[in-house]
Amino acid sequence: MYGERLNQLDLRFSRRFSVGGGRVVPQVDLYNLFNSNAVYRQSNTYGGAWQRPTRVLLGRLIKFGVHVDF
Repeated sequence: MYGERLNQLDLRFSRRFSVGGGRVVPQVDLYNLFNSNAVYRQSNTYGGAWQRPTRVLLGRLIKFGVHVDF
């Protein structure tokens, strides 16, 4: 018996800008965009804890960053 399929969508948006003699690349990362809460790991030991989730996907996460080359 298998659990649900794990579906997660991660996206990254970035744009390169030339500034003087270097480059600046601002970034926005979006993790688990559709906020899926599928079971990532479950207990497969027979007994009272059989198929009890021990780990689920984390909620949405957004991360900002900048990459600078000079």
